[in-house]
Amino acid sequence: LLSKMLQEVTVKGERVPVVMKKDTLEFDAEAFKTRPNAVVEDLLRKLPGVQIDHDGHITVNGKEISKIKINDKDFFVNDPKIATRNLEADMISKVQVYDDRENDPDHIVPDNEVKKIINLKFKKKFTDGFMGNAEADADNDHR
Repeated sequence: LLSKMLQEVTVKGERVPVVMKKDTLEFDAEAFKTRPNAVVEDLLRKLPGVQIDHDGHITVNGKEISKIKINDKDFFVNDPKIATRNLEADMISKVQVYDDRENDPDHIVPDNEVKKIINLKFKKKFTDGFMGNAEADADNDHR
């Protein structure tokens, strides 16, 4: 019997493409391959349960979306197509989908009438430049 001691072994598993975290369905964008220069709409079309019609209206498991958020902030509330047709898919690390209960914290609206929110999580290298804060400081003596 011959044996050999290995110095280090790294075991890598496959990416888990979809995870349920409490009430949020989270898709790992890297697990859904898109063509180069694809936009977010192309990515969303690949996600299970997401449908986009020819006008760009999005449903998730048959429920309309009420808005698209970026890194948990409201953007493109009036027209989600601005995000889905202009942002590049390779900027996205996660796509989260959850019930829009922002105006219904007591869950009075029946589940079948609740719309969905899509939250796009940017990759770290894009959050610093695109979503960063700007601050300015001035004093009266040195204008």
